[in-house]
Amino acid sequence: MSDYFYLNLELLSKELDDLYAKEHLHENNYYFKSKEIKTRIIHLIVEAENFGEIEFIDKALLFLFENTGCHEDLKILNEINNPLFEAKILNGESLDKYLAEYSPLSRWL
Repeated sequence: MSDYFYLNLELLSKELDDLYAKEHLHENNYYFKSKEIKTRIIHLIVEAENFGEIEFIDKALLFLFENTGCHEDLKILNEINNPLFEAKILNGESLDKYLAEYSPLSRWL
């Protein structure tokens, strides 16, 4: 089952890379597309939790926070992170830890 999760994360990673490469996108389009991709990553993490894929969850969370590098990304994360709290994958303390240790935003937090 873990191949399924890693393959999907790789596909979503490529979608984010493609989005980042399209700097000419209108700001609203970028925001909504980024939010859509990151929401799919969160749903993948929650699904992996149901299968006990702890190693994958750690990797996917790291990926998500490494791609939270500006105010807009943080806003998106705050809007979509509720499923991670509901599934008890994150709590306030672990959210702060991931932001401080893995997000490029940590230099301003």
